[in-house]
Amino acid sequence: MNLSARNRFIAHATVGYIVFGSAWIFFSDRLLLAFTDVAALTRLSTAKGIAFILLTALLLLLALCLIPDRTDRQSAETSALIRSSERLPRWVAYCFALLVTVSMLLVRLAISVSFGERPLLILFMLPIILSSVLGGLGPGLLATAVAALGIDYFGIPPLYSLGMQEPYDLFQWWMLIGSGILASYLNEHLHRARRQAEERRKLQEIAQEELRRSEERFQLAMRGANDGVWDWDLSTDEVYLSPQWINMLGYQPNELRHHFDTWKTLTHPDDRERTLGLVEALLAGKTDRLETEFRLRHQNGEYLNILSRAFPVKDDSGRIVRLVGTHVDVSARRRAERELRESEARLKLFIEHAPASLAMFDDQMRYLAVSRRWLDDYALSGRDLVGCSHYQMFPEIGEELKAVHRRALAGEVIRKEADRFKRADGSVQWLRWEVRPWFAADGVVGGIVIFSEDITRHKLAELEIHRLNAHLERRVAERTAELSAANSELESFTYAVSHDLRGPLRAMSGFSQALIEDYGNQLEGEARVYLEQIILGGRRMAELIDGLLTLSRSTRKQLQRNPVDLSAIARRLFAELAQQAPDRQVRLEVEPGLIVQGDAAMLELVMRNLLDNAWKYTSKREAAAIRVFSRTTETHHFICVEDNGAGFDMAHAAQLFQPFQRLHRQEEFPGIGIGLATVQRIIHRHGGILEAKGCKDQGATLCFSLPHCSEEQGEKT
Repeated sequence: MNLSARNRFIAHATVGYIVFGSAWIFFSDRLLLAFTDVAALTRLSTAKGIAFILLTALLLLLALCLIPDRTDRQSAETSALIRSSERLPRWVAYCFALLVTVSMLLVRLAISVSFGERPLLILFMLPIILSSVLGGLGPGLLATAVAALGIDYFGIPPLYSLGMQEPYDLFQWWMLIGSGILASYLNEHLHRARRQAEERRKLQEIAQEELRRSEERFQLAMRGANDGVWDWDLSTDEVYLSPQWINMLGYQPNELRHHFDTWKTLTHPDDRERTLGLVEALLAGKTDRLETEFRLRHQNGEYLNILSRAFPVKDDSGRIVRLVGTHVDVSARRRAERELRESEARLKLFIEHAPASLAMFDDQMRYLAVSRRWLDDYALSGRDLVGCSHYQMFPEIGEELKAVHRRALAGEVIRKEADRFKRADGSVQWLRWEVRPWFAADGVVGGIVIFSEDITRHKLAELEIHRLNAHLERRVAERTAELSAANSELESFTYAVSHDLRGPLRAMSGFSQALIEDYGNQLEGEARVYLEQIILGGRRMAELIDGLLTLSRSTRKQLQRNPVDLSAIARRLFAELAQQAPDRQVRLEVEPGLIVQGDAAMLELVMRNLLDNAWKYTSKREAAAIRVFSRTTETHHFICVEDNGAGFDMAHAAQLFQPFQRLHRQEEFPGIGIGLATVQRIIHRHGGILEAKGCKDQGATLCFSLPHCSEEQGEKT
């Protein structure tokens, strides 16, 4: 078994202590023969001494194992437990020592029946060692004193006195006291050693933490500054390249060799000799530091602009042995400077060739740039205005305009969309102008920009448009009044249909039903059939009235345009139809994502009528099928409902959308002929178109197209 140096020391110390203690007990017991001839007592004393040595050796082994080991995590955790016990108050340790010693004395007195007058002092080493391990010197001495006095008074003859009759009892008693003092002293030193080790450990942890934080702050500072650090050893040409330096060029840490040749390889050929000359001047002592800019090749092949700063490190003799420096990527700054110069050039070109009158001034109202239009409009062509005062060029400028300029220099933007000027010749000119500040790099107003444009023709055209709009609004008001009157008449008609006609109709149906219920048994021949036909006619009339009202509402309701998911509506309506006729087996196919723009309530009515028709006209098919899909042509995007039902003759297709016109007999397919007429009016109100295709006994397809379909729908084919 491979043992560490620490564990070997513990093993050797323990074995040595056992051998030495055993020999000492053996010879000390032989010494007792000088005082007594009782051989049995000697053997008993020897056995007790050996047991005492074994117990103390075990406790010593435990104490040595509790010494902290920096390389042993388990020992560190055990030491932490011991340290946590040391945090107990001193009075608790003293109380523990007293309590455990008295308890052991009571145990000794309780077993006196078995062992007689034998003192069994070995028993008291356990509370003494435990007290000294937990409390150190004080509690250990207290336990030793209590144990010595207690066993002398209660356990060593003569009992209940502090005297002793036999010399070997006195000898063992002093052995107990000496062992207790020794154990207390050793454990006190162990406590002190642990405290000192703990203090050293804490100081080392604090120092290591400070070092770690210092290094972390340095790394964060370098990372935040985006600086790469390098350290060139002149004796070996080895160069330390920091991770930021390597990462700046797009490499991984292990991809670049830490050598001066790496820098020479990556440096742009046009910058290498110049930079090396500056380095040689620094090494020759001609300069005390280096600051230059050169280009380094990135991993992607591009070159970065690098600003390098360096200073020499000298030995005791004053000879330069190292160069230490930083690299900063200034490529973005150089690009920004180039872009700024290009922007200034473009701005100057734009101002100069602007199609409107444009002038730029500083905070003293001196010209910085002007457009050619400004020069032409103000008769300044051929003159260089840059640096001239605007007020000197135009002394006639009044205080009102100067106040506008001062407001703009204070940071305000002043504009006027139309300013009317009357010329001296009596003509009227309209100008649109704006005065706004421009800001320097520090955020301070650097001056103003004045823009002006002759909008006379636009203003005259605008006045004419206003006149035409007024005329148009008057015409619209007239037509609106006519439409309101027509809507009012339609409302009256609707009220008459829904109120005036329903009353007589209900009376007719009600009295007919009453005749059947009260006198049905008395009616003879076809009289009952006639009454039932009257009731059916009343119901038919009520359905026609409902159809008229639905048709009327479809043209009067205000139209709302929102995205509508026709796929979801179709699936929901089909579920309702299937629930009403659970015995029918109809296969439905609905294309997902049929989104249109329109009125949700009206388009739901459209889908309801189309699906009702398809459901009705497929009622005589064993394998009925209904399909809802989209179809795109060059000019329109259609939503279609197709079925394999009764179909129709295309020669009569125009009658499909006429109110109350039907292509099938009532007995064959019941209905009032108002559904498709309602569909057509709703689609036309949306600005769409409606088409129908079919063949008799082979099904029908009805398609409608609405404007403003979603882009996704427009891309479908």
